[in-house]
Order: sequence, then structure tokens, then C-alpha cells
Amino acid sequence: MNISVESLGFSYANGKQVFKSLTFQITQGRILSVLGPNGAGKTTLLACIARLYLPSAGDILFDGKSYRHMQQREIA
Repeated sequence: MNISVESLGFSYANGKQVFKSLTFQITQGRILSVLGPNGAGKTTLLACIARLYLPSAGDILFDGKSYRHMQQREIA
């Protein structure tokens, strides 16, 4: 499965912006690591990819299909 993150942005309800315009691809058979200091948004990013949080901007594609058109079960 290939995952594409396109212009992703996320802000908490209190207005704190965690990231904006984040774009990258994870292709099958490749390894990606996410590094950063505590509180930088690593876990929030993974929660967005798993659709536990809904991003405020951008899209996430699973094999070219937007997560917005998928059931949670398909994403899991």
C-alpha cells in the first residue's frame, strides 16, 4: 500500500497549529522515520493518517484513494 500526504495541516480546537503544508509519500517496501523533539506533532501526524484526528487542510491518499471516501475499517 502507498500512502500520500498532500498539503496536510492540523490545528487543535484551541487554535494551536501543529503543522501546515506537510507533503510526503510512503511507498510500499520503503521505510520512513519521523523524528523531532517532544511536542513537535509526530503522534498527531500518525493520528491524522489513521483518521483518529481530522486534518484542517490537505488530504491523505491510500493507493490513490482519499481517506475522506473510505470507511474507518478500510483505513485500519
